[in-house]
Amino acid sequence: MKKSFKVVHGFKRDEYIAIPKKDLPKAYYSFLTEEKVVFSNGSAIRGRDIMRIEPNWNEVMGGNADHI
Repeated sequence: MKKSFKVVHGFKRDEYIAIPKKDLPKAYYSFLTEEKVVFSNGSAIRGRDIMRIEPNWNEVMGGNADHI
């Protein structure tokens, strides 16, 4: 089973960065220390802009990205 996570940085549905499981420690470290981070897919974000980190159920279950 492929595991994927979302780094949410806004209140809208599409304001997140999808990351693989191997980038999860980077995301948590950035969230806790408020440092900048660059993920393996090339996306970059500041730790202070991260609102939450959660499983990306749409990608794991094979659904569309905009499906709730």
